[in-house]
Amino acid sequence: MKYSYNSDGMLEWVIRSDGAERRYEYDGRLMTAAFDERGRTLVRNAYRSGLVVRQQYGNGDVYTYDYDWTPGARFASGVVVTLPDQSQKTLDVTGSVSEFLGRR
Repeated sequence: MKYSYNSDGMLEWVIRSDGAERRYEYDGRLMTAAFDERGRTLVRNAYRSGLVVRQQYGNGDVYTYDYDWTPGARFASGVVVTLPDQSQKTLDVTGSVSEFLGRR
């Protein structure tokens, strides 16, 4: 496999041994898009305050993310994910936060 990184140290592209390629775009260190070897969009990400708030996939599916912040917390305690069919899933993410971040 071959890899290339940009000046910020972020992966720009990878070529597998079978020739399949992936290319990535960034806004600073936030990945905004990924493309396949034909230049087709695999995913486009949109961010607010460094958190992904929208993902649009190459097939047109869109997922949005609305974060629940506990007052004074340094991390979101939950997220509401709106799925392509407009149904919503609420996830408690506190268990995925490291103890270091969870300490005050």
